Amino acid sequence: MKTVLLIGRSDHDNFGDSLIFAFYVKHYSSKGFKVNIYKATDIFIKRIAELGYDCSSVNSVVGSNLALFIGGGYFGEPDRKKAAWNKRFVERNFFGIIADDLVKHNVPYIIHGAEVGPLSSDTSRRIVSRVLASAKHVVVRNEASQSFISKQFKLNASLKRDIIFGETSRFSKQDSNAQASETHLVIHATGKILRNNPFSRAFRRRIKHFIARELFSGATILFDQSTFPDLIPLAHRFSEEISQKGVRCSVLEYHGITQVLECLSSCTHIITTKLHVGVVGLSYRKNVMCVSSMAKNTRFYNEVCGGKGIIGLVGFWAFRFRISSKHFASHTDIDDLHYRSSLSYIDDLDIDSAF
Repeated sequence: MKTVLLIGRSDHDNFGDSLIFAFYVKHYSSKGFKVNIYKATDIFIKRIAELGYDCSSVNSVVGSNLALFIGGGYFGEPDRKKAAWNKRFVERNFFGIIADDLVKHNVPYIIHGAEVGPLSSDTSRRIVSRVLASAKHVVVRNEASQSFISKQFKLNASLKRDIIFGETSRFSKQDSNAQASETHLVIHATGKILRNNPFSRAFRRRIKHFIARELFSGATILFDQSTFPDLIPLAHRFSEEISQKGVRCSVLEYHGITQVLECLSSCTHIITTKLHVGVVGLSYRKNVMCVSSMAKNTRFYNEVCGGKGIIGLVGFWAFRFRISSKHFASHTDIDDLHYRSSLSYIDDLDIDSAF
């Protein structure tokens, strides 16, 4: 039995990353491969096992026949605190070390669906360039990543839209065409929404005004920040504030992939500051608004939705800004070619030629 090694951000309890890994584990297990994840935490393996998929965490590349660096934003810096991010990226050098180890042990590898760039550090760029150059094939998830690789590293990369965009509706047990019987808003509660600072307070205030104006029948605060337990009381306080406006509201604390998919499939609107909750929502034909200046978010909405659904932090901070229906992207804003090209994301990867 051949063994496929999956590499990415498997060191934290994150819905989007867990869902991406689950797609690959399910696919390659069904094809008769043994699937391992490189240095995954116990909670990460548990999330995938809860879906009924079998995989193991390993600390070595030895015994692997092929490695896949799968989708994620780990080759691109965030919108804030770039210097700190680059410092950690260089000092840890997780991806550079594993790539060198794969080459040393003659294990071929493919980059499949990663975000690449922006990178403002020369050292970070050198690490990423070396990882990409040694790959058998490079597939990225947006045109901006493809262009960044071409201009910065003089390398070629193929393009496949974000795996969650197309594969969610194919692999999920939820009905992607189900229509909620009443308007219901899911608020993906991250630190940018919950913390006690001027931006977060303005965020919450504008969400409450939007709920009141649009006459939502209910709301759910989706809390998946398990590494920040100090935010949980703030999520419940925000829920109480919404309920006091006459709209029933509850907090859903993250306990697994299926739970989140059920939540997102049953709502009508989603507000988030991160990528994959919104991408799942669009896959389910929901109305989505993402508030972020992070490159991976702006790239997705600009390229796939024609700029609908994404609000930069500066624009959101504007004194006169009010959330309204026009700020949400829906399936009608999605370029059909983008969507159809993402439906066979994993199937199109010919790994036999890489062995």
